[in-house]
Amino acid sequence: IITTDPRLRWFNFLIQVGGQVDLISKRTGITVFAPSDTAFKTFDYLNVLATPGYELHARDFVRFHVSPFYLQKVSLVPQTLDMLLLDGQITLTNAGDETVRLESFALEPASVEEFDVVAANGVLHILDNPLLPKFATLTAMDFLDESVNSDRLESQNIQHSKFLNLVMAAGLQEQMRGLVDTTFFFPDDDFISDEMFAYLTKGGNEDILVQMIQYHILPELINYETLLFLTPNEFVTEQGEMVTIDRRQALIVDGFVTASVSLFSRGLIYHLNGLLMPESLKDTISGEVVEPSEEEKEKPKI
Repeated sequence: IITTDPRLRWFNFLIQVGGQVDLISKRTGITVFAPSDTAFKTFDYLNVLATPGYELHARDFVRFHVSPFYLQKVSLVPQTLDMLLLDGQITLTNAGDETVRLESFALEPASVEEFDVVAANGVLHILDNPLLPKFATLTAMDFLDESVNSDRLESQNIQHSKFLNLVMAAGLQEQMRGLVDTTFFFPDDDFISDEMFAYLTKGGNEDILVQMIQYHILPELINYETLLFLTPNEFVTEQGEMVTIDRRQALIVDGFVTASVSLFSRGLIYHLNGLLMPESLKDTISGEVVEPSEEEKEKPKI
């Protein structure tokens, strides 16, 4: 239905870009909330979603418009509820009539223009506004701020409070808020030792700290799905030196494994099990910082 409906050409395009054709065409018992082409006319973020390199953003945008449950109009109209989607949650409200509004992270809620376009594997409702996922509202710095208190990241045993404090100590908050079309590598707290943290935040090491942070930033989008397996690639970091990225079972960055990937409005964030270090700083830092052994790491702290 979506591929043949002339009102849904933009939504169909994003399904293709995000690689969600099988999801929409083969998964059964789903509900799709599809914004019309008219709805996309004033949707500025469409320009980002349609840009090469943002395929993962298009994927999650589409999944934010799909419920895993079969919900016809009769299930929606009398309800005010939090609705689970494949990649998030929205609030559905109504004003006592048959007007159904879906509240996401957009400034304006979306309303259902047409209910119950029934397909073989589910049902479709056409919207007058796109639904906006939270990632589309965040800068990299916003994400880093929120990740410290994020239940979702905590459930994956991922914490970035030390890296956040390093960014703040380096005074790079505004730079991170302004960067677009960018890839970040955020090290987990467990892989930044107290000794390393103390050294980097010590007075007189400001230039080293800035270089360390900038070595975790790539001024381009690195979508792991587009990299060839077992083919190391070198990319220039914001600091100026090269970082090596190798796609295997996971993405390997200078020998460290990425645990997962997250999105922010204008880029990608890889959660890393190590602190990256530019080649030019290794001798200097290794001569100043004595990292604890594995045995010492495992000892309980008093």
